[in-house]
Amino acid sequence: MHTALTRQFDIEHPILLAPMGGVSGGALARAVSLAGGLGLIGAGYGDADWLAQEMAYCRHCRFGVGFITWALHEQPALLDQALAQGPAAIMFSFGDCAKYVPRVPGPVAVSYESAPSAVLRQDEA
Repeated sequence: MHTALTRQFDIEHPILLAPMGGVSGGALARAVSLAGGLGLIGAGYGDADWLAQEMAYCRHCRFGVGFITWALHEQPALLDQALAQGPAAIMFSFGDCAKYVPRVPGPVAVSYESAPSAVLRQDEA
């Protein structure tokens, strides 16, 4: 199946794992990605050690990382840590992410708590 989503993220199936903090870890993200979707690690409540451990599961597959923006304000280095691993996508939710979006070189999903859908942006290569 080919859709805008499968083309944007170079995935086989139009399935994204929601990056739910405390639930969507690296093992689940890897399983979704290996099945043809895009697994996103929910980094909302984790710290640097936890994020490194979870991203290690995804070392040889496409994955993304989702942040709860108000929590990222308390640990901004987590974004750099995630970006260093070359994720296919970064997602921000629940807070003002304006200062983080320009630092992300690829697709960005910004979820607004008042809107049911996300806005995706693909930067020019």
